[in-house]
Amino acid sequence: MDVAVPRRQRSERAVPQCSPVPNSTSDTSAGMNDSNSAVLFPELPDDVIAQVFRELPDDAIVKMLQVCTAWSGLRHREDLWRSLIVARLSTWSMPRRPRKSWHAIYFERRCKGRRQWKYRHEILLVSLAGKKPGKAQYGPLRTDSVAGMRKLLRELGDDLDVNFVSDVSGNHILNLAAKCGATRCVRELLSSWPVSSIDLPNADGFTPLQDAAYAGFLGTARVLLQAGARRDLRTSFGSKGPLTAAEWARVKGHRELADTIDAHRPKRSRTQE
Repeated sequence: MDVAVPRRQRSERAVPQCSPVPNSTSDTSAGMNDSNSAVLFPELPDDVIAQVFRELPDDAIVKMLQVCTAWSGLRHREDLWRSLIVARLSTWSMPRRPRKSWHAIYFERRCKGRRQWKYRHEILLVSLAGKKPGKAQYGPLRTDSVAGMRKLLRELGDDLDVNFVSDVSGNHILNLAAKCGATRCVRELLSSWPVSSIDLPNADGFTPLQDAAYAGFLGTARVLLQAGARRDLRTSFGSKGPLTAAEWARVKGHRELADTIDAHRPKRSRTQE
């Protein structure tokens, strides 16, 4: 005689069970079937976690350590932080008898390195546009010197970030070149350097095209338009706005520049045609 199975039991039996995932690490193979991967992450080997951390910025690592008690326990895995120091602070000599935990040493050195990195970029922006300390000549952006700009950019080596926005002036390199009317330098930045976006705004919200229009540099504005800068973006400044690049040019009395921006028609790609 067959016994009827309740609906709840039928539905539970109908759910397929996941097969174990093969894994060479015996400590983690038993928990790979758990749907909550966050609980399993702290159980991974140190070298695996270190490899994940190498791909993340430091602020993301700090947030991960605050998820729960299990994740916070990663602070005490000394081998993990030592491997991160070797990977990210290769030029720094490690202490033989550290007085602090490797976790504390890692973030202390990274914060110091970050401050030095920002300071070098701030000095770079000042050197590009302003007067050099103790010298009378202006920076290469003021004179539109491509060779001088290349020299200063290459001095930072692999640490260079051309999209860095200054905390002091609120400018980045492309927007600063547009403000100075450095047409050749703008063309060089767009063609040979990893600029993230031609419409990257500064701290005031001005794009490079709007900066060129505001300052009245017709040649620089043409280069930006030909490279695909957007004309429809609007920005407010003070009590005026939001205005487009052409409208800012008219406000400052640059009528020819405003007409040039309005008359420009972006080239259509073959897919759009």
